[in-house]
Amino acid sequence: MIFHSYANFTLMMCKSCQLIYQEQVDKVQQEQLIKDIYDSNWVAMRDLYAVNTLREHAAFSVLLLDMFFRKKGKLLEIGSGTGEFLWLAREAGWQVQGLEPSAVACEYANDRYGLNLRNELWELNLFEADEKFDAIVFWHVLEHIPSPVSFMEQVSTVLAPGGRILFSVPNQHSLTNALQGASSPLFTEEDHLFHYAKRHIEHLMSLSHLEIISLFSREEPARLENDLRIHPGTIPSLSEKEKIKMMIGLQAGWNGHEIFCVAGRSI
Repeated sequence: MIFHSYANFTLMMCKSCQLIYQEQVDKVQQEQLIKDIYDSNWVAMRDLYAVNTLREHAAFSVLLLDMFFRKKGKLLEIGSGTGEFLWLAREAGWQVQGLEPSAVACEYANDRYGLNLRNELWELNLFEADEKFDAIVFWHVLEHIPSPVSFMEQVSTVLAPGGRILFSVPNQHSLTNALQGASSPLFTEEDHLFHYAKRHIEHLMSLSHLEIISLFSREEPARLENDLRIHPGTIPSLSEKEKIKMMIGLQAGWNGHEIFCVAGRSI
């Protein structure tokens, strides 16, 4: 059934599982969307928020590596953007490699962080048969992938024995979406092809023959502050103590802004 029709695309919702996805997702011109959206203006916006990205996102994601790996090794990031995470991972001792389809983002990452990203969309044939990675990560990338099962299966083939895949996606059941409905920026982004909740990630991992090691929802403090600020009439004014309690409640109830997954090959 139709979830909502926008100017350039329509989002559908599965009646049985409530997965929200873009109509005719198999016909999406992914390369053209990248050229249209991830241009110099997008890079300028990323530069404006680079410090926040390092503090709120990249640092947290590097901490996940420390939590789920006993030693550092080879790391591949798919969709490196402007390079903040990969730079911190390299500083933390990982041997890093990154794929990024936006040429201007690759140039920025090289200029600012000294990263030599490969200006490529994901393709399995980019790697030699014996090239394997201990960690493969992709933060807020999976929602842009038109064939998620095939993508996950391909990614797992370049995973070293005992390696792990770490990724995050926007949460369909987030507070942002609950407050703004079909007008939420998560829904209105034309290149967001799928909108996942916990049950969808669990099903995707099963279809991809991957075992979930950890699955959790995260509500970043700055995101909560922003949602409360732009919807002052919807939620009563809260004290700092009440905001923290609300943040923990959102995470515990699978309503945090993001869903994070750590997975490995099924034995």
